[in-house]
Amino acid sequence: MEKEILKEFKRMLEDFMSELQNKMENQLNQLNINKKESIKDHREDIMSFDLRLFDFTELQITKDEFIADFKKVLKRSQHRAMIIVPTIQNIKDLEVYNVRSGVYLSIACSIEIAVEENEQLYEELKSLGNLDIRNYEERDRWVFLRDGEELLCALVGTHEDNYLVFHTTDSTHIKILSNLATDAWLKSRRI
Repeated sequence: MEKEILKEFKRMLEDFMSELQNKMENQLNQLNINKKESIKDHREDIMSFDLRLFDFTELQITKDEFIADFKKVLKRSQHRAMIIVPTIQNIKDLEVYNVRSGVYLSIACSIEIAVEENEQLYEELKSLGNLDIRNYEERDRWVFLRDGEELLCALVGTHEDNYLVFHTTDSTHIKILSNLATDAWLKSRRI
């Protein structure tokens, strides 16, 4: 288990370093440094690059990558979880059937009840008894709020596999960012 975590961390670090190198190369290219000029002449511009404010716009994160994390967080649920996903079919990917019966799930997603497969899945989920499911048309986010203690979010970008993904257990972050879940829940409708 520990080796897997270290391997995953190493992979994430390598991805980050690759993205960082690309970002720095882009920044250097933007400075229009030609071969005759010295980098020393542009030291201030180069040093203004701030690692703390990394631009994640072009970072490619696949749906499978963050779904794996969603599953891990879901398994840690003890009392209540709020799940916002684009479509009801995405619920199958999260393995909500494996959640302990004592955990109450609030799910908001686009359902399209006219599609027979969606209607069957909707009825199957309702029969579990430990969840409330609502229709949320937006399809713009994946949010998982666990017990008010952990938040995992993947915001849909303009391109495939372009998600802004973040995960926090900081109570102040959760207090502010939980609106991503509650806003979707309040906009959703019962069927």
